[in-house]
Amino acid sequence: MWSSDYNKYIIIRMEQYGIRMNSLEWIKSYLASRTQRILVGGDGSEVLSEPTPIEIGIPQGSVLGIHISTVHRIHRSSQQYNK
Repeated sequence: MWSSDYNKYIIIRMEQYGIRMNSLEWIKSYLASRTQRILVGGDGSEVLSEPTPIEIGIPQGSVLGIHISTVHRIHRSSQQYNK
């Protein structure tokens, strides 16, 4: 489920698993208003791109990202098991 509603979906799942108040707000702020940049080149000739908004998904390589992905996988596994 990698769609434009993915972040809303993650927040709903977190609420269902009992995450509330400050923790939930922290996750919301983590998923909102994120940008990425790309560094190309080397040996003193690097070029850094302008920031580009990340509108969907979870930033890779982050500590929190792996936990959010795990919640998503657990939910999908439970849906398949309950069919």
